[in-house]
Amino acid sequence: MVSLFEGCSSLESVNVSGLDCSQVTGAAYMFSGCFSLAELDLSGVEFSRAANLSYLFSGRSSLASLDLSGVSASKLTNAKHMFGGCSSLASLDLSGLNTSKVRDAEGMFTGCSSLVRVTLGSDFAFAGDDSALPAVDANGNPVKWRDSAGVVFDAADVPSNVADTYERVEASSEPTLSDGWTQAGGCEWRVDEGGCLTLRPLGNGESGALSERPGWSKTGATSFGIEGKVRAEGDALSGLFSGCERL
Repeated sequence: MVSLFEGCSSLESVNVSGLDCSQVTGAAYMFSGCFSLAELDLSGVEFSRAANLSYLFSGRSSLASLDLSGVSASKLTNAKHMFGGCSSLASLDLSGLNTSKVRDAEGMFTGCSSLVRVTLGSDFAFAGDDSALPAVDANGNPVKWRDSAGVVFDAADVPSNVADTYERVEASSEPTLSDGWTQAGGCEWRVDEGGCLTLRPLGNGESGALSERPGWSKTGATSFGIEGKVRAEGDALSGLFSGCERL
């Protein structure tokens, strides 16, 4: 199936949801150069034996969204430039894609300058910095990626093997610590004059991840409250209030 639709520059819509690809060993360049392609249905396609999916969608297609959540590719080892040059692609669902065996993913998202939302699954692993999500937008401005808990990552630091949806944010819009508050991961806390200990998302945002144990044990807090949505990660809850003798 290598180069199956490569160069079909006037092709606008493809539905291969019923195609049996279970015996296919490679599908590199399958849709490469399909510049007019705007609709693509790959639901249920199983690339269970395919090791090479390099340049699968490469080229400046018109695809604005792509859902690969139902695509199986457990033996994938080469994802080089898989989405390279997909400059119109804004939303991408890779929650079902297994990249645990990938050794070459160079430029996997190169040129995806419109990408603003990516969903990854627990079997998705980045194969080095050159396979990271885009670090700049179409105008060359630096961007970062925010998870569902509100934690913001540099493009090269988006974690592998974590099922989550990441949205692009301008680097300048990253939440910052509020005055008079102390940071704890993606959250911040303070004790007011009345002894109330408050925990909330960093910068008073909508949500945040408490990924480390705060150092509030000696603050003399007498009550505790949470503002916004706070998600605990790792062992952040272990001994959370240990030493808070007045609570």
